[in-house]
Amino acid sequence: MARRTNSIGHRTISALVLLALTFTFSSLTGAQTRPPAATSPRVPAKPKLVVLLVVDQMRGDYVDKFLGQWTGGLKRLVEEGAWFRDAAYPYAATETCVGHATISTGAFPATHGMVANAWWDRKDQKMVTCTADPDPSVKNTGYAGAAPKGADTAWRMAVPSFAEELKFQTSGATRIVTFSLKARAAITMAGHKADAATWFDGGAWATSSPYGTLHFIEEQAQSHPAKADFGKTWSLSLPESAYWYGEKALGAVPPDGWDLTFPHPLRGKNGRR
Repeated sequence: MARRTNSIGHRTISALVLLALTFTFSSLTGAQTRPPAATSPRVPAKPKLVVLLVVDQMRGDYVDKFLGQWTGGLKRLVEEGAWFRDAAYPYAATETCVGHATISTGAFPATHGMVANAWWDRKDQKMVTCTADPDPSVKNTGYAGAAPKGADTAWRMAVPSFAEELKFQTSGATRIVTFSLKARAAITMAGHKADAATWFDGGAWATSSPYGTLHFIEEQAQSHPAKADFGKTWSLSLPESAYWYGEKALGAVPPDGWDLTFPHPLRGKNGRR
């Protein structure tokens, strides 16, 4: 019985050795006759334009809630782009200046330094805005003859923006242009080395001396002045039945000089703008 077992064992080992040799020979033959590896995919061309759009005060659930009413713009971004749903703010102050600086730099407030829209400056013993620049040589300037007050820059932002990094890595070939209704949004998105940072101030487009002015913005400001809307009426864009909440819903607070009821005639600062 033992001899039979040994005999079977020898035959089994011999078969395994033969199988191994056959597999090795087949592998070597296959390696010799295998077609060359496919060439790596072509690297796509670098984009010529990058647009970063921030919608202030727009909660994440608004996309699900109002997507059915959208016809383009944001709807196209959702349906044809990537949508990251699992997002959060790992800091307390979700204000305009803080959020825009976080988006533009990829850093948190403890690093980029923009901790609020305004705060108490211990050195100067006064309240300062996040974009206020103490340099006496810095002045805000306006387009189309406007004369805004103040001096706003990214002086208080402690790290460069993503757009600035692109500018650095392309030896200055990248152009940075930002627009917003507020200085703290346009400036924090632009950073320190923008070609143009433009915001709305006192009924006109404004910038500051470190950024300078651009001819095409001047042309736009002159040909499309904000004051051209004076006398028009702001009315609902959809049928009244399409809106989920009433104009006087709980928690609705109108801006100074407005009431809650549409339409809003633009007639000046007499309680109904």
